[in-house]
Amino acid sequence: MNMREIKTNTLRIIALTLIIAGCGIVNSAFADPYFLSIESDSTYPGEIITLDIDLDNPAEVSGFNLVVNYDLSVLTVASISSLTTRAADFEYFTYRLDYRGLLGDIGIFGLADQNGDSSPDNIAAGSGLIATISFYVSTDLAYAGYSVPISFVNRDDADNTLANADSVTIERDSISYTNGYVKIREVEEALVGDINENGVTFEIGDVIIFTNYFIFPDQAPLSPSQLASSDVNRDGYGGTIADLVYMINKLVNITSNKISPIGMPVDIVLNKDSDILNIAYNSDIELGGLYLVLKSANELSSIPDMFTDWEQRGMTVENSSDNNVVRVLIYSRNGAVMPTGYNEILEIENNADFIIDEIQLSSADARLLKTEISGEISSVRPDDFVLAQNYPNPFNPTTEVAFSLARTSDISLIVYNVLGQEVKLLADGTYTTGDHKVVWDGKDNMGQAVSSGVYFYRLIAENFMTEKKMLLLK
Repeated sequence: MNMREIKTNTLRIIALTLIIAGCGIVNSAFADPYFLSIESDSTYPGEIITLDIDLDNPAEVSGFNLVVNYDLSVLTVASISSLTTRAADFEYFTYRLDYRGLLGDIGIFGLADQNGDSSPDNIAAGSGLIATISFYVSTDLAYAGYSVPISFVNRDDADNTLANADSVTIERDSISYTNGYVKIREVEEALVGDINENGVTFEIGDVIIFTNYFIFPDQAPLSPSQLASSDVNRDGYGGTIADLVYMINKLVNITSNKISPIGMPVDIVLNKDSDILNIAYNSDIELGGLYLVLKSANELSSIPDMFTDWEQRGMTVENSSDNNVVRVLIYSRNGAVMPTGYNEILEIENNADFIIDEIQLSSADARLLKTEISGEISSVRPDDFVLAQNYPNPFNPTTEVAFSLARTSDISLIVYNVLGQEVKLLADGTYTTGDHKVVWDGKDNMGQAVSSGVYFYRLIAENFMTEKKMLLLK
């Protein structure tokens, strides 16, 4: 007997025991109870996981009306299906995400005979799955170790009910429910640093795999388990330049008593002169490495002319070009550092229309640093309206939200809870072309601290609207 059968039989025994005991509140229909359950399972960050919704029914069932809820900050629905289930022959099967406008609610509906003009293929008495839900699991390693609930929720009297062979509703007091969860696995300490998965941690093969991931992410992507194993500095973010610096420092046995300050940004300065773009940094602390992704408005026929003296200064420089994207990785194989103060990163000729699509900086002691971009506005002006992911995320007690405007516009930036209710108006009014930042302190419009959980922030500018998720952890 498997665990699912044991659980089902245990619930049946409990229900029948209550009836025999004469509790008074148990409906007589519960003498032959129905059981709906959501499977629980575990996986790593970045994986796809499929959960079964099971039904144990003592009599035929001709339809179901299910409503389940999940956490949008950790999971994204990949697919919902009745294929290969006991409801595969139903004439009608559909689902609705954000059902009734409630974020994270899924309505799942099945009907054996949609038009009443055929012999229905009802679900016969028995047990087994009637639907499956597949989720993409967040790649954010901060969620490792969490159990994310997948629950039946009742917002209306008809939610989570069944229909018998005569299309009569089987009420909820005749149904027993078991919720499920997705357990997000943590990587065993013994595997941290074993990116090439050969059983040996912190070796040159791991560094090669890691650098290829930065320069050729499409050809050499990291699997979810590799991504989790790459979080060697244990900051909750795998696959970063800080992890690469940490790995090399450990490999060449470099230790430092220096601790870089948290939250202090490094200035990235862009200067445009005719068709030459110069990118530099200004930092109060030594850097251990830098990863830069540049994007051009036009497709590149070849790698543009780029000049840098970092190889002469003891660093390794690697780069690649793909369509309209250039990637540059600067790091040291022997523990050298990039000094404090103002230093040029690289100079690009004949492609001054580049914008910075992504930039990562690591301190010499392998801590991921924040950046602020300044300089000639034409080199960083957005082609469109952009809403960035808040940082840090998850956060406590404050987080920063950045957005960019293609032109001066009337905008609103609002935080909502999972029910779609406004929590905080972060920005409202006319904002100029370019980059803007606002800070949310975790308080609502009344100045009261909000509870831990998932929140959404939405930017509206002219006919543009976009939304992202954030997580407050206390």
